[in-house]
Amino acid sequence: MRQRNILGVRVDLDLTMEDVVSIIENRLLKDGKSHYLCTTNPEFIMKAQKDSDFRDIINNSDLSLPDGVGVLMADEYLGKTEKFSRDLLFPVRCLFTGLGVGLTYLVKGGKGKKRVSGVDLVYRLCGLSGEKKYSVFFLGGEKDEEKGESSVNASDKIIEKYPYANIVGASSGFFYSKEDDARSIDFLHSCMSRHSVTDLDLLFVAYGQGNQEKWIVRNSSKLPVRVSVGVGSTFNLIAGHNMNIRNKFKSWNLEWLARLLVEPKRIVRIFTAFPLFPTKVFFDSLKH
Repeated sequence: MRQRNILGVRVDLDLTMEDVVSIIENRLLKDGKSHYLCTTNPEFIMKAQKDSDFRDIINNSDLSLPDGVGVLMADEYLGKTEKFSRDLLFPVRCLFTGLGVGLTYLVKGGKGKKRVSGVDLVYRLCGLSGEKKYSVFFLGGEKDEEKGESSVNASDKIIEKYPYANIVGASSGFFYSKEDDARSIDFLHSCMSRHSVTDLDLLFVAYGQGNQEKWIVRNSSKLPVRVSVGVGSTFNLIAGHNMNIRNKFKSWNLEWLARLLVEPKRIVRIFTAFPLFPTKVFFDSLKH
Protein backbone atom coordinates (compact mmCIF):
# COMPACT_ATOMS: atom_id res chain seq x y z
CA MET A 1 0.00 0.00 0.00
CA ARG A 2 1.19 3.48 -0.91
CA GLN A 3 -0.13 6.73 0.50
CA ARG A 4 -0.53 10.06 -1.24
CA ASN A 5 -1.42 13.44 0.26
CA ILE A 6 -3.77 15.21 -2.13
CA LEU A 7 -4.65 18.75 -1.01
CA GLY A 8 -4.05 17.72 2.59
CA VAL A 9 -6.14 14.54 2.36
CA ARG A 10 -4.65 11.07 2.72
CA VAL A 11 -5.46 8.46 0.09
CA ASP A 12 -4.32 4.83 0.26
CA LEU A 13 -3.28 3.60 -3.19
CA ASP A 14 -2.14 0.50 -5.09
CA LEU A 15 -4.72 -1.69 -3.37
CA THR A 16 -6.82 -4.15 -5.34
CA MET A 17 -10.27 -5.20 -4.18
CA GLU A 18 -8.76 -8.42 -2.91
CA ASP A 19 -6.16 -6.47 -0.92
CA VAL A 20 -8.88 -4.39 0.73
CA VAL A 21 -11.01 -7.42 1.53
CA SER A 22 -7.98 -9.17 3.01
CA ILE A 23 -7.24 -6.20 5.29
CA ILE A 24 -10.86 -6.10 6.43
CA GLU A 25 -11.09 -9.84 7.07
CA ASN A 26 -7.68 -10.52 8.53
CA ARG A 27 -7.16 -7.37 10.57
CA LEU A 28 -10.14 -5.09 11.03
CA LEU A 29 -12.72 -7.75 11.80
CA LYS A 30 -10.47 -9.65 14.18
CA ASP A 31 -8.95 -7.22 16.68
CA GLY A 32 -12.14 -6.46 18.63
CA LYS A 33 -11.98 -2.73 17.89
CA SER A 34 -14.21 -0.35 15.94
CA HIS A 35 -12.92 0.70 12.51
CA TYR A 36 -14.12 2.78 9.60
CA LEU A 37 -13.25 3.17 5.93
CA CYS A 38 -13.66 6.19 3.66
CA THR A 39 -14.40 5.89 -0.05
CA THR A 40 -12.55 9.05 -0.97
CA ASN A 41 -13.39 10.75 -4.26
CA PRO A 42 -12.62 14.26 -5.59
CA GLU A 43 -15.75 15.66 -3.94
CA PHE A 44 -14.55 14.37 -0.55
CA ILE A 45 -11.22 16.08 -1.03
CA MET A 46 -12.81 19.35 -2.11
CA LYS A 47 -15.27 19.32 0.80
CA ALA A 48 -12.38 18.66 3.17
CA GLN A 49 -10.77 21.95 2.08
CA LYS A 50 -13.52 23.85 3.93
CA ASP A 51 -14.34 21.28 6.60
CA SER A 52 -11.34 20.49 8.78
CA ASP A 53 -13.32 18.01 10.89
CA PHE A 54 -14.15 16.00 7.78
CA ARG A 55 -10.53 16.18 6.62
CA ASP A 56 -9.34 14.84 9.98
CA ILE A 57 -11.90 12.01 9.83
CA ILE A 58 -10.59 10.91 6.42
CA ASN A 59 -6.96 11.20 7.51
CA ASN A 60 -7.62 9.16 10.65
CA SER A 61 -9.59 6.42 8.88
CA ASP A 62 -8.32 2.86 8.75
CA LEU A 63 -8.45 3.01 4.96
CA SER A 64 -9.00 5.96 2.62
CA LEU A 65 -9.83 4.24 -0.65
CA PRO A 66 -9.58 5.96 -4.06
CA ASP A 67 -13.21 5.91 -5.20
CA GLY A 68 -13.04 8.08 -8.27
CA VAL A 69 -10.87 8.24 -11.36
CA GLY A 70 -10.11 11.88 -10.57
CA VAL A 71 -8.18 10.79 -7.47
CA LEU A 72 -6.10 8.36 -9.54
CA MET A 73 -5.39 11.05 -12.10
CA ALA A 74 -4.30 13.46 -9.37
CA ASP A 75 -1.98 10.83 -7.94
CA GLU A 76 -0.38 10.16 -11.31
CA TYR A 77 0.00 13.87 -12.02
CA LEU A 78 1.61 14.57 -8.64
CA GLY A 79 3.90 11.57 -9.02
CA LYS A 80 5.19 12.93 -12.31
CA THR A 81 5.50 16.59 -11.37
CA GLU A 82 7.29 16.03 -8.05
CA LYS A 83 10.30 14.87 -10.08
CA PHE A 84 10.55 18.11 -12.06
CA SER A 85 13.15 20.73 -11.25
CA ARG A 86 11.59 23.98 -10.03
CA ASP A 87 12.85 26.37 -12.61
CA LEU A 88 11.04 28.95 -14.75
CA LEU A 89 9.59 26.20 -16.94
CA PHE A 90 8.16 24.24 -14.01
CA PRO A 91 4.58 25.62 -14.37
CA VAL A 92 4.61 24.88 -18.11
CA ARG A 93 5.80 21.31 -17.57
CA CYS A 94 3.10 20.83 -14.94
CA LEU A 95 0.40 22.17 -17.24
CA PHE A 96 1.31 19.89 -20.13
CA THR A 97 1.75 16.94 -17.80
CA GLY A 98 -1.73 17.47 -16.41
CA LEU A 99 -3.22 17.72 -19.88
CA GLY A 100 -1.35 14.56 -20.88
CA VAL A 101 -2.64 12.61 -17.90
CA GLY A 102 -6.18 13.74 -18.62
CA LEU A 103 -6.01 12.79 -22.31
CA THR A 104 -4.48 9.42 -21.49
CA TYR A 105 -7.34 8.57 -19.14
CA LEU A 106 -9.86 9.80 -21.68
CA VAL A 107 -8.41 7.57 -24.42
CA LYS A 108 -7.40 4.51 -22.40
CA GLY A 109 -9.93 4.73 -19.58
CA GLY A 110 -7.33 4.42 -16.83
CA LYS A 111 -6.70 0.75 -17.51
CA GLY A 112 -4.47 -0.92 -14.97
CA LYS A 113 -5.17 1.68 -12.28
CA LYS A 114 -6.43 0.40 -8.95
CA ARG A 115 -9.70 2.04 -8.03
CA VAL A 116 -11.86 0.58 -5.27
CA SER A 117 -15.42 1.84 -5.55
CA GLY A 118 -17.92 1.83 -2.72
CA VAL A 119 -20.49 -0.01 -4.84
CA ASP A 120 -18.10 -2.83 -5.72
CA LEU A 121 -16.93 -3.10 -2.12
CA VAL A 122 -20.48 -3.46 -0.81
CA TYR A 123 -21.22 -6.20 -3.33
CA ARG A 124 -18.02 -8.04 -2.45
CA LEU A 125 -18.51 -7.89 1.32
CA CYS A 126 -22.19 -8.83 1.12
CA GLY A 127 -21.25 -11.85 -0.95
CA LEU A 128 -18.74 -12.87 1.72
CA SER A 129 -21.33 -12.34 4.44
CA GLY A 130 -23.24 -15.32 3.10
CA GLU A 131 -20.15 -17.51 3.03
CA LYS A 132 -18.70 -16.46 6.38
CA LYS A 133 -21.79 -15.25 8.25
CA TYR A 134 -20.63 -11.67 8.62
CA SER A 135 -23.56 -9.62 9.92
CA VAL A 136 -24.45 -6.61 7.74
CA PHE A 137 -26.68 -3.55 8.18
CA PHE A 138 -27.75 -0.92 5.63
CA LEU A 139 -28.44 2.51 7.15
CA GLY A 140 -29.49 5.71 5.41
CA GLY A 141 -30.18 6.44 1.79
CA GLU A 142 -33.23 8.03 0.23
CA LYS A 143 -36.85 7.45 1.19
CA ASP A 144 -39.37 7.96 -1.59
CA GLU A 145 -43.14 7.53 -1.55
CA GLU A 146 -43.09 5.66 -4.85
CA LYS A 147 -39.76 3.81 -4.75
CA GLY A 148 -39.73 3.20 -1.00
CA GLU A 149 -36.55 3.04 1.08
CA SER A 150 -33.39 2.74 -0.99
CA SER A 151 -31.63 0.81 1.79
CA VAL A 152 -34.39 -1.81 1.87
CA ASN A 153 -34.54 -1.99 -1.94
CA ALA A 154 -30.76 -2.40 -2.07
CA SER A 155 -30.78 -5.15 0.55
CA ASP A 156 -33.49 -6.97 -1.43
CA LYS A 157 -31.32 -6.78 -4.56
CA ILE A 158 -28.36 -8.11 -2.63
CA ILE A 159 -30.42 -11.06 -1.40
CA GLU A 160 -31.46 -11.76 -5.00
CA LYS A 161 -27.81 -11.91 -6.02
CA TYR A 162 -26.53 -13.55 -2.82
CA PRO A 163 -29.43 -15.53 -1.29
CA TYR A 164 -27.45 -16.33 1.86
CA ALA A 165 -26.18 -12.81 2.53
CA ASN A 166 -26.45 -12.16 6.25
CA ILE A 167 -28.24 -8.78 6.23
CA VAL A 168 -29.76 -8.24 9.67
CA GLY A 169 -31.55 -4.98 8.89
CA ALA A 170 -31.99 -1.94 6.65
CA SER A 171 -33.58 1.46 7.12
CA SER A 172 -33.76 4.84 5.39
CA GLY A 173 -36.10 6.18 8.04
CA PHE A 174 -33.60 8.17 10.08
CA PHE A 175 -31.61 11.38 9.64
CA TYR A 176 -27.88 11.96 10.08
CA SER A 177 -28.40 14.71 12.66
CA LYS A 178 -27.42 14.26 16.30
CA GLU A 179 -31.08 14.63 17.28
CA ASP A 180 -31.91 11.37 15.50
CA ASP A 181 -28.94 9.33 16.74
CA ALA A 182 -30.79 7.68 19.62
CA ARG A 183 -33.66 6.50 17.43
CA SER A 184 -31.43 5.03 14.75
CA ILE A 185 -29.17 3.32 17.29
CA ASP A 186 -32.17 1.84 19.09
CA PHE A 187 -33.43 0.49 15.77
CA LEU A 188 -30.07 -1.10 14.96
CA HIS A 189 -29.98 -2.74 18.39
CA SER A 190 -33.51 -4.09 17.95
CA CYS A 191 -32.63 -5.63 14.57
CA MET A 192 -29.47 -7.16 16.01
CA SER A 193 -31.45 -8.57 18.91
CA ARG A 194 -34.01 -10.19 16.57
CA HIS A 195 -31.19 -11.91 14.72
CA SER A 196 -29.31 -12.84 17.93
CA VAL A 197 -26.36 -10.69 16.86
CA THR A 198 -24.27 -9.21 19.65
CA ASP A 199 -21.65 -7.55 17.44
CA LEU A 200 -22.31 -6.13 14.00
CA ASP A 201 -19.53 -6.94 11.54
CA LEU A 202 -20.31 -4.50 8.73
CA LEU A 203 -22.31 -1.27 8.79
CA PHE A 204 -22.88 0.60 5.52
CA VAL A 205 -24.01 4.21 6.07
CA ALA A 206 -25.47 6.32 3.24
CA TYR A 207 -25.98 9.89 4.44
CA GLY A 208 -23.86 11.64 1.83
CA GLN A 209 -20.26 12.74 1.98
CA GLY A 210 -19.19 14.18 5.31
CA ASN A 211 -22.49 13.53 7.06
CA GLN A 212 -22.13 9.75 6.95
CA GLU A 213 -18.52 9.79 8.15
CA LYS A 214 -19.35 12.17 10.99
CA TRP A 215 -22.29 9.94 11.96
CA ILE A 216 -19.99 6.92 12.06
CA VAL A 217 -17.32 8.60 14.19
CA ARG A 218 -19.89 10.20 16.50
CA ASN A 219 -21.68 6.92 17.17
CA SER A 220 -18.83 4.42 17.05
CA SER A 221 -18.71 4.16 20.84
CA LYS A 222 -22.46 3.56 21.05
CA LEU A 223 -22.63 0.57 18.73
CA PRO A 224 -20.75 -2.74 18.77
CA VAL A 225 -19.72 -2.45 15.10
CA ARG A 226 -16.43 -3.79 13.80
CA VAL A 227 -16.21 -2.06 10.40
CA SER A 228 -18.26 0.90 9.15
CA VAL A 229 -18.17 2.34 5.65
CA GLY A 230 -19.74 5.53 4.30
CA VAL A 231 -21.23 4.58 0.94
CA GLY A 232 -22.98 7.69 -0.44
CA SER A 233 -25.47 6.89 -3.20
CA THR A 234 -24.51 3.21 -3.33
CA PHE A 235 -27.92 2.01 -2.17
CA ASN A 236 -29.61 3.77 -5.09
CA LEU A 237 -27.21 2.16 -7.53
CA ILE A 238 -27.59 -1.33 -6.08
CA ALA A 239 -31.36 -0.95 -6.00
CA GLY A 240 -31.18 -0.63 -9.76
CA HIS A 241 -31.83 3.07 -10.09
CA ASN A 242 -30.04 3.82 -13.36
CA MET A 243 -27.72 0.82 -12.95
CA ASN A 244 -27.87 -0.16 -16.62
CA ILE A 245 -26.64 3.26 -17.68
CA ARG A 246 -23.90 3.19 -15.06
CA ASN A 247 -22.61 -0.19 -16.25
CA LYS A 248 -22.41 0.97 -19.87
CA PHE A 249 -20.23 3.94 -18.93
CA LYS A 250 -18.19 2.25 -16.19
CA SER A 251 -15.54 0.69 -18.43
CA TRP A 252 -14.70 4.15 -19.80
CA ASN A 253 -14.52 5.76 -16.36
CA LEU A 254 -17.47 7.94 -17.35
CA GLU A 255 -19.88 7.00 -14.58
CA TRP A 256 -20.10 10.69 -13.71
CA LEU A 257 -21.56 11.36 -17.17
CA ALA A 258 -24.08 8.54 -16.79
CA ARG A 259 -25.20 9.93 -13.44
CA LEU A 260 -25.48 13.42 -14.90
CA LEU A 261 -27.67 12.21 -17.77
CA VAL A 262 -30.24 10.73 -15.41
CA GLU A 263 -29.75 13.20 -12.53
CA PRO A 264 -29.18 16.70 -14.00
CA LYS A 265 -29.29 18.18 -10.49
CA ARG A 266 -25.85 16.65 -9.91
CA ILE A 267 -24.31 19.30 -12.15
CA VAL A 268 -22.87 21.20 -9.18
CA ARG A 269 -21.20 18.07 -7.81
CA ILE A 270 -19.86 17.18 -11.24
CA PHE A 271 -18.46 20.70 -11.62
CA THR A 272 -16.71 20.28 -8.26
CA ALA A 273 -15.06 17.05 -9.38
CA PHE A 274 -14.21 18.54 -12.76
CA PRO A 275 -12.88 21.10 -13.48
CA LEU A 276 -12.55 22.58 -9.96
CA PHE A 277 -10.70 19.61 -8.42
CA PRO A 278 -7.95 19.18 -11.06
CA THR A 279 -7.55 22.96 -11.29
CA LYS A 280 -6.98 23.19 -7.54
CA VAL A 281 -4.55 20.26 -7.63
CA PHE A 282 -2.62 21.97 -10.43
CA PHE A 283 -2.25 25.32 -8.66
CA ASP A 284 -1.45 23.65 -5.34
CA SER A 285 1.34 21.66 -6.99
CA LEU A 286 2.99 24.90 -8.07
CA LYS A 287 3.35 26.00 -4.44
CA HIS A 288 5.39 23.05 -3.21
